Amino acid sequence: MALFFKRIRQKLLLSRRFGKYTLYALGEVLIVIVGILVAVQVNNKNKEREDRVIELSILKTIKADLERDLKTIDWDIGAHKWVRNSSRIIQQHLENDLPYNDTLTNHFMDAFMVTHWFYNSGGIQSLKSLGVNTVTNEKVRSQIIELYDYRYDYMRYLTTGMNNAYEFGAENILLSRFDQAQFWDDYETEELWDGGGMTPLDYEGLKTDDEYQFHLKSFYNLTGYYLMECDSTRNMISRAIKDLGEEIKALEN
Repeated sequence: MALFFKRIRQKLLLSRRFGKYTLYALGEVLIVIVGILVAVQVNNKNKEREDRVIELSILKTIKADLERDLKTIDWDIGAHKWVRNSSRIIQQHLENDLPYNDTLTNHFMDAFMVTHWFYNSGGIQSLKSLGVNTVTNEKVRSQIIELYDYRYDYMRYLTTGMNNAYEFGAENILLSRFDQAQFWDDYETEELWDGGGMTPLDYEGLKTDDEYQFHLKSFYNLTGYYLMECDSTRNMISRAIKDLGEEIKALEN
């Protein structure tokens, strides 16, 4: 092709047809420019296609992470509802001067339980390493940022506060009132499950024990607030999963 154009140029020069040569030269330059533009456009299309493949992979990973997080938070909600149920039963027995029975040992233990905020972070870590703008849908991008950088951090803050309250109560209140309160001091030993509960040293005394009852009710209220925030977080996760699913379908089409 280059030889073909060279022969045309030589022919025009030899025939001294400079006007036509100039037009031809401009046309050749134009062809080169068009060729470059086409090549750039093709490269841009290929780059855009590669970017969408990466984005699709990231979104699928985040969606899978959130689906696992949803199962975790459902378990967390169920566990803390159990805590509040045990707390209510103990409060009813103490406030109504009901007699002690063996089933209360489990409730005395279950009324105080905490968890740590764990979540699956593979997708979000990959996204941050590539840059959040890898996600082109502004709504989905904002959802992801709000969920991981704000809501999840807030849930971690809440669980830290609950763990602090748990540890304070274990060390300063429960250890002196229950004969199995070593559970709170060394909760990784196998003995912690032996017996399945805690037995009060003085059950009748707990009925007038303001410090214990205040701690019991405070932890009950703290757990209630945590459950409320768990519900909000769960709703945010569910919405994000739905919107991610729609965006994934759009990118695949």
